[in-house]
Amino acid sequence: MSGGTWDWDLATGKMAFSPELERILGLEPGAFGGSLLDFMSSVHIEDVEPVAGAITSALHDHSELDLEYRALAADGSTVWIRLSGRVARDDSSRPVGMIGEATDVTYLHLDELSAARQRRARGCA
Repeated sequence: MSGGTWDWDLATGKMAFSPELERILGLEPGAFGGSLLDFMSSVHIEDVEPVAGAITSALHDHSELDLEYRALAADGSTVWIRLSGRVARDDSSRPVGMIGEATDVTYLHLDELSAARQRRARGCA
């Protein structure tokens, strides 16, 4: 199990991934684009809505971020990520950023991934 860290500055919109997190996604160190759009473009299309909802909920409901989602690695493979984080707030309790960890939990979903590959090989959705 490997993991990395991330942080997001809401004032600038800049998001940073640690080299370990970039490696999980098959990126070269420093290759992550650095924006929420870049992050969301790596999220599997079927998981975009739940990931966006979890982020919105954490920002507005003072909750922590804790979810699993599928990411698309640079080579096109699917990687399961366990994302956790918390919102940093200013003195007025307004969100100013988020920080957290991301862990590769693909090994927990190998049967699921194998079944999906078999369906694709048979020409099924």
